[in-house]
Amino acid sequence: MALLTCPECGNQVSDKAEICPTCGYATTDIISQTNEIKKKKSQIRNRKRIFIAGIVIIVIVTIVIIISIILKPDTSGYYNGIKWDTSFEILKQQITGKNVIVDEEDKEISEMVENFNKLEDVLGWVHYNFEDEKLCEISIIILVNEDKTNMTYVELEKKLSDNLTELYGKSEKKGTSMKIWKTENSVISIWLYKDMFTLTYTDINYKDK
Repeated sequence: MALLTCPECGNQVSDKAEICPTCGYATTDIISQTNEIKKKKSQIRNRKRIFIAGIVIIVIVTIVIIISIILKPDTSGYYNGIKWDTSFEILKQQITGKNVIVDEEDKEISEMVENFNKLEDVLGWVHYNFEDEKLCEISIIILVNEDKTNMTYVELEKKLSDNLTELYGKSEKKGTSMKIWKTENSVISIWLYKDMFTLTYTDINYKDK
């Protein structure tokens, strides 16, 4: 025997009784309404579970997207994200430090970067070239500190080439000493001859301007 709550008067009614002894409400109707209430409560709980699961999935997907964006390598073709046509005045405010040289008269900016491209004991002498005071090319002389590392220029060239190939695909060869990668925004070239090693980023539209 189970006890039911009468929806009419609120008193407890046995499921074996025909009617509520207090108000005369039919037990079959009480059972029917009780089952309907249980069904609706179950539906509400299921909807809550689905809603919470949906929120959790959205949060997880959002986190995955954010992480993938953060970890995604920069394939823009820009050097350190510096966009072409950046003005001399703006760039000299961005490029700061003790190893930066700014030539106001000739509108030139140069800097010495230690551990260039995260390679220990590798120096990059970076020169920012402007035309009409707009950035159009970045040329970098790569130097190996041979007193501190056993890395040769050939090994260094391979490391940088592999990195660029991973980002931009297979290079084109020009002569025996130059490799070229073309991206949406830039033409990137590596030139190695004996101990002369240069890396150049050029605005892909520069020659058309």
